[in-house]
Amino acid sequence: SIWEMNYLLAKLKIKKIMTPDPITIYPTYTIAQVANFMLENKVSGLPVVDPGGKLVGIITESDIFRLVVQSWEEEEEEEKEGNT
Repeated sequence: SIWEMNYLLAKLKIKKIMTPDPITIYPTYTIAQVANFMLENKVSGLPVVDPGGKLVGIITESDIFRLVVQSWEEEEEEEKEGNT
């Protein structure tokens, strides 16, 4: 039943479903490198680690998409300013 399924999911530990050895990237990578890497590996997010392997952040498709939209908006603003 749906109730039993919800109960079981509520008890499920994240370690059972997480990727045990995820692909990681470094903060020095460019956005283009990360976007291509994500496409090639068919992943929607990547942990960002320092050279010592310490987690410093996570980059996701949403972060990259937000950057693209922000860039478009800035271009539109520049075009509007140039036409006035």
